[in-house]
Amino acid sequence: MLDREKVRKEVESWESFSYNYNLGDRPMRHNELGIRLVDGKWQLYRSFERGGYNVIDTFDKESDACEALLYYLRSEKGRQEYYRKFKEQQRLKREEELKNKKG
Repeated sequence: MLDREKVRKEVESWESFSYNYNLGDRPMRHNELGIRLVDGKWQLYRSFERGGYNVIDTFDKESDACEALLYYLRSEKGRQEYYRKFKEQQRLKREEELKNKKG
């Protein structure tokens, strides 16, 4: 069964991952994805840059909210990894083009 501490440990083990997330253990910040307990229900939310937030889903159990949060964070991790690879390919391509122009 997944809980907030297991989510924290997994996310902290990811190298080069940068994303604001909240496991309901601190106040809501701008631009973050998080879970929080409201009136006995767990909410998965995304907050905005200029305040406010959207509730993405509501769950009866903490473990279900943690599963959903981890799903979104894993998706973001994959997107970040893809983007890093893309940028590296672009850099190598530019280097090769410059090398060919000089040669």
